[in-house]
Amino acid sequence: MSYVKHLVIGILALAALGAGINVAVDPFDIFGMPRIEGFNTHKSIGTERFSKPLQAVERRPKTIILGSSRCLHGIDPRDAPGQPAYNLSVAGALADELTAFARHAANATTAKTLILCLDFASFNDARTRRQGFYDDALGPHGWVKSLPQTVFSYAALKRSRDTLRRSLRGKRMVYRRDGFREFEPRAGRDEGRMITPVASFLSPGGGYRDFPGVDAKLAELAAVLKDIPDMDIQMTALIPPVHAVQLEAIDEAGLWPIFEHWKRAIAEICDATQHMCWDFATYSPVSAVSIAATDSFGDSSHFTPRIGKMIFDRINDPATAVAPFGTLLKRNTIEDHLKAVREARDRYRRTYPEDVEAVRNIAITYRLRKPDGRSAN
Repeated sequence: MSYVKHLVIGILALAALGAGINVAVDPFDIFGMPRIEGFNTHKSIGTERFSKPLQAVERRPKTIILGSSRCLHGIDPRDAPGQPAYNLSVAGALADELTAFARHAANATTAKTLILCLDFASFNDARTRRQGFYDDALGPHGWVKSLPQTVFSYAALKRSRDTLRRSLRGKRMVYRRDGFREFEPRAGRDEGRMITPVASFLSPGGGYRDFPGVDAKLAELAAVLKDIPDMDIQMTALIPPVHAVQLEAIDEAGLWPIFEHWKRAIAEICDATQHMCWDFATYSPVSAVSIAATDSFGDSSHFTPRIGKMIFDRINDPATAVAPFGTLLKRNTIEDHLKAVREARDRYRRTYPEDVEAVRNIAITYRLRKPDGRSAN
């Protein structure tokens, strides 16, 4: 009996020691522990879909930015109105993940403003939530429900070990405390690297393939936007900019009709729920430029924080913003807007035929276009 008693005490002591280490090191960066150089400065946060919602609670922001990698890399929280701000965006976020995070931001954080970034590829109805998405981390009690993973698990202890190692070695931190992550360009800065995301989106299994529609995920968005006014948080939605070659890739994939249907639906939803939604994914003076010469994009799919600042200027003070950059989507003007985008697309194709041809060659490689130039769709 004494042996069992001592064994239990020993196990509890080890568990308490491990928990104490995890809290002190704070590898997920969610407890607000003091950062000590060489000890816990370089966090190993693990899966961002798990850790960032918990960080958003601890940071106590007034503004939350939420989207996919485009807004993760392109919108610096320091430029956002309503400080402090936190960037809750995660790479590859799908619409159902974004709607879950939006409810979390409204119900579990101190934020009073939500900037919601909507990417077309996020609304592919054929795609489901990514691995590493934890509902237990969301909501008013998510912080408590996640304690078994953040404090009392062996996985957390390994994260603490990794944090100690990174801190001792001074390894570069991937995320800032405000959730922002700098864009990491592929090797070199040339036309080939800049257009690489087009090939990724058009390749089998890519973001623009196996794309049956968007209506199911749009319904989830509509439900959240309908509830937001009752959640004591103001929301502005935006469709973030991409380089024109990325828009060409949507067309090469045969998705332009769905793309326009998606924008029409967003205009309808935002009008019905009385939220503002801005469209920056157009052939604007910012995006309809040579892919080889632009300094506004890290690659064809990711804009720079300089453009992110221009987005805030456009939303907050349209009179001083670069025009025409960003259009407020409204139900009664959406058709005129879509027509203007098509006309700007035609001008872009006449001005930059080499960039257009580069996208079409990628489409031929993946059999979306026939070698004679005809669409395979």
